[in-house]
Amino acid sequence: HFTPVHFRNAADLAVEQASLLCLRADAFDAVEFAEQAALRYFALLFGFATRDHALLEEATRSGYRALQYAIVGRHFVTEPGVFPNAQAAAVRLQHRVSRLIEDYDRLQREKPLPYGPGDLREAGALDWPKGVQPQHELGLDFEPVLKRLPKVAGELHGGALAGMVVGLLVGSVGNVASSVGRLAARFFDHRDRLEQQ
Repeated sequence: HFTPVHFRNAADLAVEQASLLCLRADAFDAVEFAEQAALRYFALLFGFATRDHALLEEATRSGYRALQYAIVGRHFVTEPGVFPNAQAAAVRLQHRVSRLIEDYDRLQREKPLPYGPGDLREAGALDWPKGVQPQHELGLDFEPVLKRLPKVAGELHGGALAGMVVGLLVGSVGNVASSVGRLAARFFDHRDRLEQQ
């Protein structure tokens, strides 16, 4: 089970990773920083590989944009590419999620043995899908969501399970970035009060 310490450690690492990119830019964008930290945070919690970042970013951005368009935007503008772009990115991410769930599950069942000196890595390193950095190497000590899912999902599996994960990621990352944007807007809406103090 996750504990508050697990969440805090993952958040600390995600913010540190996002800082390396966002704080080097000429201008600081709080929403971009929040989005990048959220992407890295959920990638760590769920157990994605570093190379999955671009796919996560594309799917969450386009998916959240489609959600906003469906709720508000379509009443004011017409953007015919919003839904197809979001759907295509979501399908790509759904395939990746399915593959990772299968890999985690297979590795749990097979528990491969090292075959030679080159394969003798730290204990537990062979329990991770190819390309996913073992969490103990990152200073984390929890079992990621995608590794747990086969054990707790019950009747939900395959595409339906992966689709649920994609929806959760799209909403969560989008909500973090949107919340920071709203907070920043409210802050600057009241800057006259700050200048008076």
